[in-house]
Amino acid sequence: MGPAYADREGLVFTWEDGRPVMPDYITKAFDSLQTSLRKTLEAASEPVFPRLVVHELRHTHATLLLRAGVPVHIVAKRLGHKDPSVTLNVYADVIPDDDTSAVDIFRKAVWGA
Repeated sequence: MGPAYADREGLVFTWEDGRPVMPDYITKAFDSLQTSLRKTLEAASEPVFPRLVVHELRHTHATLLLRAGVPVHIVAKRLGHKDPSVTLNVYADVIPDDDTSAVDIFRKAVWGA
């Protein structure tokens, strides 16, 4: 849509013209999609997944990024946290605790090996 595209913030959910979609609409659409999928799985005698809420997708996104080693300040920015300490407080338990790699990095920085 070029200059007529309304989204200037990089929102996840927008209408085709870039206008923001209200959170309640997304929540209801996500719930409706899950209900339809649940019925399809049940009819096919397939395992049914646990019900999710949209906010859990946000936590999954942050957890996957942090476990993959993406720096906390980058994840904080993606989540809209102005202060990375907020992200650390919520997700500290998912950040890999690998003292071995820290020792290796320090050793290489000091000894160049």
